[in-house]
Amino acid sequence: MGTRLLFMACLLILSACTRPTAPADFGEYLDEATGTTVVHVPEPAVYYRDVPALAAHARDYVSLAPVELSQAGQRRYLLWVWRWSTIDRSVPAPAGRERLILVVDEEPMELRASRRPSLDRWPYAAPVNGGQGSFYALSRSQVARLGRAGQTAVYLEDGSSAVEYLPWRDTRSEFRAFARRVEGRGAPGLTAASFDE
Repeated sequence: MGTRLLFMACLLILSACTRPTAPADFGEYLDEATGTTVVHVPEPAVYYRDVPALAAHARDYVSLAPVELSQAGQRRYLLWVWRWSTIDRSVPAPAGRERLILVVDEEPMELRASRRPSLDRWPYAAPVNGGQGSFYALSRSQVARLGRAGQTAVYLEDGSSAVEYLPWRDTRSEFRAFARRVEGRGAPGLTAASFDE
């Protein structure tokens, strides 16, 4: 009996030693249709703004999350963005007219729009039916900057004014872990510009 208990205790100690210490587990899978390895955080960050003029308790949201795409030695990083709302607008905003500005520690981060990757399966799903999705290219330095961020906010600008979205779901620990993973992998063998649809 004593030997069995000692064996079980050793197993527990070994399993604790092999546990990941990252604050969040990454999702990783192979998109078989394209041969692309996809790495993503467990869930997107969510930003909100109240819209009391439209309805009681009405809110608009912006969900966003980073993703790493790796194929044949090439890696690139994208920011997935989904705009959505708790109310159904009769006339949706025209696509492409608004510009998204990500503010990191009170400094704007320039984001370059990107096409949707040609993946058979995307790691993030729209939180509700409806809304509008977009993609932005991220450099390694921008991923690192997001990982170091103490405060973030999102602005949507339509040319004449900008509307601020504040954090609702905090995922800074996941973003930090994602940035550490990117840093730990070293520089990609080829430039991100060569890895496009």
